[in-house]
Amino acid sequence: MSLASKKTRTVNDMTTRITTQDMEHLRAFPAEKKAQIMQHVSHESVTQAITYTGSNYYDKAILKLRQEGYGLIDMQPMETACTMLWYRKISPLFSLKRSEYAVMVLLEYEMEDGTDVTTLRTWKV
Repeated sequence: MSLASKKTRTVNDMTTRITTQDMEHLRAFPAEKKAQIMQHVSHESVTQAITYTGSNYYDKAILKLRQEGYGLIDMQPMETACTMLWYRKISPLFSLKRSEYAVMVLLEYEMEDGTDVTTLRTWKV
């Protein structure tokens, strides 16, 4: 895809890989729990942060999150970026301790050179 054609790309292009199931999960997720997770994410340190440059990392990240049992709980499309918050809870079989994780996916579209930048930030909630 040429740089000229990439400049016409919109936020809708960034969110096209979000499925109907993702959107249903987002709508059904309890608002109180979502607020709790977002509060934690905004006040706690990131456990892990990874940045990828290239056009296919966004797709791979979304597929991997779904495969690992994460569900979409928030999405904020912007003019040249899209931020999504994914969440999963793990109930272990042989332990009383439950683990919860939140992953923020930030897709930034770089107009100058046509490069997509995907950043994954993970928190243990």
